[in-house]
Amino acid sequence: MGKPTSIILIRHGETEYTRVHRIHGSTDASLTDKGLAAARKTADHFRGQTIDAIYSSPLGRAMKTAKIIGEAIARTPVPEAGLEERGYGWLEGKPMKLFEPDFSGPKIFLPYVKFALKQSGEDSDTFLQRVTTAFDRIANDHSGQRVMLVTHWMPISVIYLHATGQDAQRYRSMGPWTACGICEFKGDPRNWEIIQLNADGHLS
Repeated sequence: MGKPTSIILIRHGETEYTRVHRIHGSTDASLTDKGLAAARKTADHFRGQTIDAIYSSPLGRAMKTAKIIGEAIARTPVPEAGLEERGYGWLEGKPMKLFEPDFSGPKIFLPYVKFALKQSGEDSDTFLQRVTTAFDRIANDHSGQRVMLVTHWMPISVIYLHATGQDAQRYRSMGPWTACGICEFKGDPRNWEIIQLNADGHLS
């Protein structure tokens, strides 16, 4: 039996949008000072460890986080569109407490949330397919290696459910995932073991 594959998931650092609880999606915002500090702490945590490759969502908040970590592990982040956050269309930039895309917000706004997602957002099944396809492809391409993926809340939820054999349609209910928290899976595409889940001790 060959060496197991390790996949490390990192959520990007805090941004100006996450700080004030606005919906991100494909809309970008700069990392806050807190977000930059967390990315540097994460970089220090992995400094000296062997990471064979680092992939990142091409969105700026993830790429900035990945580049900071990449400098510490001597790896250049590879942009991977499959790791982008789900696009929320007209909901992006709006307050999460009112227009939460997981339908947990005020009932009075739910008809608009559902309409906005249907008319302008990324289809849920399309989102699930692109994330799981990207994850499986990267795992297969780096069999027996240790690989890092820097991404977002919803892709982490999808990957966690997919890797543990659960229904990925439940991704909206997963989390919370700490900004710059660490998840790690070890095994192969048919059998993943959770090594750590949302670990954040390195941030204190």
